[in-house]
Amino acid sequence: MSGGLAGAAIVMLAVVLSSCSSNQRLAQYDFRNRTLSVATVAPPYPEVLSEMHLGVDTQHPVLSLLKAGAEMAREVSVRDFETRLDSAAQEVDVSQRMGQRVLKNGARQLRAVPVDDGRNADYELEIRVRQYGINASSWTSAAHFMIDADLRLLDGATGRRIWKAHVRATEPVRSTSIDTGTPYDHSVGNVVTAVTLARMSTEEIQRALESLADFAADHLVGRLADAMD
Repeated sequence: MSGGLAGAAIVMLAVVLSSCSSNQRLAQYDFRNRTLSVATVAPPYPEVLSEMHLGVDTQHPVLSLLKAGAEMAREVSVRDFETRLDSAAQEVDVSQRMGQRVLKNGARQLRAVPVDDGRNADYELEIRVRQYGINASSWTSAAHFMIDADLRLLDGATGRRIWKAHVRATEPVRSTSIDTGTPYDHSVGNVVTAVTLARMSTEEIQRALESLADFAADHLVGRLADAMD
């Protein structure tokens, strides 16, 4: 093997080992019957339909005017939706629900014992949420659950990072998980549009926020499960 090829092979091997190193540390620890806590750092409220805006097509001004009129009519109903959203958010702590679900299911993956008090826990699973919420590109398009977060598993005694991962996921909001009031439902159902979401009752919005928390938690734990495998 020439010097150039050998050098390239060494660099490639170093990259592969570097990318795997965080996962390899998981094998160095025995989590069975050890205590695990979860610490969550997240925005106080998730984003809900916050990225939509009125678009103006300069090539078709009449169509744009008609579209703007329809959008403005929807905006009027959205003001009422924001009031219902505020009421629902007071009843559902999305961050706390997400953290509790991650703690329960994450401990199961590690065969650890979940504890609420992290001060003396053997291990800590740290969740740092960059962004999460329910968004849509327009009023008539599908609404999506969204989570963008960093996940770190720490040694409670030393603070050493055992494993880390970046989790970013989206999934359409389906009526099956909201109408039934059950936790995040993976079954196929009708996709909810932004308009439909804006017309929901306070109780239905609460269930949507609960489903958001469960969706986010399941993807975070799923990333940990993949690393354990």
